Amino acid sequence: MNTILQEFVKGKLGRYAEPQRAGTPRGDRIGFPKVKYNAALLQLTNFQQTTIASDLKVSCGLLYKWRWEQEFKELVDKLHIEFTDVFMRTVRAKCQEKQRLDAEFFAKPIDEIATTRMPTVSYDEFRDAGNYGHRLRSEIRKEFDKVLQEAIEKNDIPLMATLFDVDYVVTYYSLVADGIPPDEAQRHARAQYDLASLKDKANSVILREIKAILMRPAISDDERKRGVYWVSVLERLFEGK
Repeated sequence: MNTILQEFVKGKLGRYAEPQRAGTPRGDRIGFPKVKYNAALLQLTNFQQTTIASDLKVSCGLLYKWRWEQEFKELVDKLHIEFTDVFMRTVRAKCQEKQRLDAEFFAKPIDEIATTRMPTVSYDEFRDAGNYGHRLRSEIRKEFDKVLQEAIEKNDIPLMATLFDVDYVVTYYSLVADGIPPDEAQRHARAQYDLASLKDKANSVILREIKAILMRPAISDDERKRGVYWVSVLERLFEGK
């Protein structure tokens, strides 16, 4: 399976129609040759510019010149916005997948729910997050934090849980890409989760959900199952499991 970044670059290059000089009126902008467009796409990454130039078989001087051109900068800006949008849409798609799995999970008997962990979705599409450039990470973080705050305010547990998972995965792969051993990267990713007070926010949302269920005049079987499950989650958190 390709990653989000791989699919984005592959799709953009595959759909890009290289402009032709023939038939273009004199003085009109011709557009970028495909290699230059590819160079703009690779500005999403943290690859060294010398590596990009070598891979594209252009000189470092030419790549440097491109990067200072206003049109090139505008294209890079546009690509950052587009990829950030793709990233967040993928997160929301993962949330929908999680909701589907949750529905199947809560169809189980209540005693099984109390002792079983909820199934998880795969986040393999984010495995090359360590290749994201610093600017791209910042753009994603801004949008990510905005959506996370909205999820917390709305008690949207599936979206919040998905965001926490993605945040952990992106942090982990970024650390591994920076040369941190996997076991240590896991510890660092968990530590970041704790330092950001995300665990406290998550627990607070879970408690509010349980409280809302208990305050209802009549509790449905589905609500009772969800309440039991979230109590079990808190129990495991307190026990450090």
